[in-house]
Order: sequence, then C-alpha cells, then structure tokens
Amino acid sequence: MRLRFLCEEHRQRLKADPEAARDLWLETAVRLSNPDGGPTPHEVSLAGSALEASHLYLADMTLCPRSLIERYAFTALHLIDLMQRLGQSQPGIVVVAVATAMLEQLRSRGASEEACRQACFQVTAAGRRLLEAESSRWGLCATLVHHREFRATIH
Repeated sequence: MRLRFLCEEHRQRLKADPEAARDLWLETAVRLSNPDGGPTPHEVSLAGSALEASHLYLADMTLCPRSLIERYAFTALHLIDLMQRLGQSQPGIVVVAVATAMLEQLRSRGASEEACRQACFQVTAAGRRLLEAESSRWGLCATLVHHREFRATIH
C-alpha cells in the first residue's frame, strides 16, 4: 500500500534526493501547523505530500531519532484529522495502515521501541475514531486491533 499524493516525477526526484524529501516534509508540516481556517482539499493534498515525502526520507534510515518519529506521527495525525474533518474516513483509514506499517518498519530497523510504540498508539487511536465514524455511518461493526508488534488490523 502506498500513498499517492505526489506526482510520479516529483516522487522520483525526492527518492533520488532524500534531503529534498526531508525539507519538503518539514517545511510543509510547519506551514500546515498554522491553518488559515477550516480544512480544505488543498490542505489534505499538502499534508499528504508531506507524509509521502517523510516516507521517502525515512525509507532507508537505519536509526531514526525519536524527534523524527514524533514529527512523523504528528504529520500522519494531522493528515488523518484533516481527512476526518472533511468526511473522508476511508482514505484516513488507509493513512492509519500506512503510518503504522512505517512505524513498525522503523522499529525493526533499530529506532526507539518506546517512541514507535507511543506513535503507533496515537495513530491507531485516531484510526479507531475513523472506524467508529465509518461504522456508525454504515451501521457496521469494525474494530482496529493494536497488536504487540505494532500492527493495525481492520476486521
């Protein structure tokens, strides 16, 4: 599963230049932390691009520092929140799955287990809220289970 907010050309350029991916991620996240009103599709696009850029930057990192794990969780949570506020629960659930997979990948490569666990709990809690909203909308029973290995599963 992959996020698709960046165009293929931009994705390839950022993949070839991880520092540019980091800059895009962090600069966009700062811009989005000061919104000028309610959520808009443009903000979702920017937040999605920031999260996708963070994936490209973190993809080959062996020991991710706690500060980047926390920033990553903030970026994912911001995108999930925007999607929820715009009534886009289903794409938000995909972001939860992608984010928890990235956190697990970082943990398996030596990142702080505690930081990854805390970030994963925050992301899965946001996922539960999305599932509750989606379940009540359709009258379904959906759950998000947080496994010890930091995996989120939709039943």
